[in-house]
Formats: sequence, structure tokens, C-alpha cells
Amino acid sequence: MTQSASTQRALRELVKSLSTTRAGRIGLVAIVAVVLVGAVWINALAGDAPSPGASSSSSASAAREASAGVSEAAYRAADRDASRGTETQRAHLDPASFERVTVRHVVDGDTLAVATESGDHVSVRLIGMDTPESVAPQEERNCEEGVLASDHMKELVGKGDVLWLQYDTSVTDKYDRPLAYVWRALPASAAEADDPAVIARDMLNAIQVIDGYGQAKTYRPDTYHDGLFAQWGDEALADARGVTHKWA
Repeated sequence: MTQSASTQRALRELVKSLSTTRAGRIGLVAIVAVVLVGAVWINALAGDAPSPGASSSSSASAAREASAGVSEAAYRAADRDASRGTETQRAHLDPASFERVTVRHVVDGDTLAVATESGDHVSVRLIGMDTPESVAPQEERNCEEGVLASDHMKELVGKGDVLWLQYDTSVTDKYDRPLAYVWRALPASAAEADDPAVIARDMLNAIQVIDGYGQAKTYRPDTYHDGLFAQWGDEALADARGVTHKWA
């Protein structure tokens, strides 16, 4: 006899024994009532819960926007950037291609002095954005906003911190400075390296723009995140974050 058949037989015998006395019949009615109430409650819960198919489309946008405060407009900009990316740019999304460096000091809001794994001391220029000047040889180019942008970078990183350099298309500029997206945490995958929520959290270039201490700026051919940074720059300007609204 199967377990299901045994269970059904036991239930029939229980019902028969309960129905032989008045007290048993009352108890049987109570059991049935409890079962019915439970069934109604379960059905009500099931009715309130949206089906997977219905919820996936309606909640996907809200979930993405809630992630690290990234707007849906920023996600759309990132999607457009990715669709225009070159083979070289896509290859550089792989964290295995990132270069590990150690911070020596912050030069200004968009430049860091670092030591490479081989022991070289270089100044890394953050790409896709620009900040006001604070240490230019021509004193008239320096401004209070530049000092504030530099101070903000110093709040993000300091001497001895390990960073990761992600190249776009170029590797160095005309001054032989490495040109890079600079990460304070290594993404787990290429998908993470291209995720606006992860970029907003861990990429210094993006953080400076989002917080209003750097303006999005195109430096060809290093243009992979241009649309995303421009969107974040517009949002920072609209909210008057940081200092960039003072020199836009």
C-alpha cells in the first residue's frame, strides 16, 4: 500500500471514529473549519502576490533605479555606450586586464601619483572627466573649486590605498601619464565593470562626476563611458551638487 493510500485510510477511520459521538462530531466540524480558513488565507496570499511574469517587467526598472541610487536614464546611457563600444574597449572590461597600483598621494581632483607593481612612480590621469585646477603652474588657472575637488578626492583615497587601473583605448597621454578609469575595488567580472551601480560605487572617475566635483569630458579615443558620465554630470548640475555648477 502506498503512503498516500495509507494516509487516506487513516483519515477515513479518524472521521468514522469522531462521528460516532456528539463530542466527536463537534471536534470534526472544528477541524474542517480550521482547514477551510487556512485554505482561504493561503489563496488570499497567492492572489496578492504578483505572478513572476507580471512582476519582472514592472519591477525591473524600479529595482535598477534603487540600486546605488542610479537613475534609469543613467542605465539607458550606459546601454548606449556599450552598444557603441569597440572590441578593444570591451576587452578592457575584463578585470584580468586591470593594473594594480598603490597610491602615493593625490595630485588634484583628477590626477593621482601612484606606484606600479614594478615599482615605477607615475601620475595617473582619470579619463572621461575633468576637474578645476588647483596645482597648475600658472597660478591664475587655480581656483577654490579646484581645491575643493582635490579635497574630495583625498576623502576617497589616501596614501597606501590599493587601486586598479582600467584602460579604455589609449594607455598614456602626450605627457606619458597613464590614462585610466580608476577603481578602489576590483570588479568581480566584466559585467560588473560595466554595471552603472558598481561603477557609481567604486570608480573614482564616476564618483567625482556624480558628487559634482568633476565634469564629464570627452577625450578621444577614450570614450567608452561618455554617455553615462554626461548623464551623471547633468544630474549633478541639476541638483547643484559639489562645485561643478559654479564653473559649468
